[in-house]
Amino acid sequence: SDPARLGALVSGISFFLLGWSPLFWSLGYYILSAPRVNTRSNPASAEPAVSPGSSPARVSKRSRVRHFLRSPVVARIFAPPIVGALSGLVCGSVPFLRSLLFCKGAPMGLLVDALKTLAAAYTPCAVLVLAGSLATPRPPVQQEKQQQERRWKQAFQVAILCVIRFVLMPVFALGLLRGCSSLFGLKLAPMLSFTVLLESVMPSAQNSVLILQLENQPEAASRIARVLFYIYLVGVLPLSAGISAFLWLTGA
Repeated sequence: SDPARLGALVSGISFFLLGWSPLFWSLGYYILSAPRVNTRSNPASAEPAVSPGSSPARVSKRSRVRHFLRSPVVARIFAPPIVGALSGLVCGSVPFLRSLLFCKGAPMGLLVDALKTLAAAYTPCAVLVLAGSLATPRPPVQQEKQQQERRWKQAFQVAILCVIRFVLMPVFALGLLRGCSSLFGLKLAPMLSFTVLLESVMPSAQNSVLILQLENQPEAASRIARVLFYIYLVGVLPLSAGISAFLWLTGA
């Protein structure tokens, strides 16, 4: 309810997302999609033949530029979440753009409001993708035994992930904050320390399911969606306990 504390919390989460979004949609996308990338040559992407009336050097240079712009590396660098995060950072950091877009009575404030309305559709769309990935057809009867083994393996994976996410990560984050404070004298503000600890206990992002769906891997997306579903169910209690403990430890 305190506007100053709320503003500091929103700022801390925003700066966290400015670093998290580019890393997730570049390195995270590579980790999730690299094992499934088809490395065989694509006939459709082969360089066009040189026509009799065209210059071979010019065609080769144009073809190299076209293939570079269509390469997966460039596509990951200029992914919409990365472009959006960096654009928001630039617009918020440059005084002229900030007064033009974000300040009270800004001339382009209507554009920002329209983008906020459009961005509000992201969460329900992501939830729909997650729910759709959970709806998988029932396997044949002869595969019931394999499915039973997979369920036990999945339960073990969920247990390991919950221990790492809800126990080890908060302990590591708390130790890192205490270590930096005692060894280097780097002490964050209470609300920033609370933000770091809060992000350390948050469940995994459901964007992993979106990436697998984009890579046309519905079976892998379904497995990840089921794991995330159980993690979200288990994470209710650790999140509640963690928020209370972090508020007490940081004095935020």
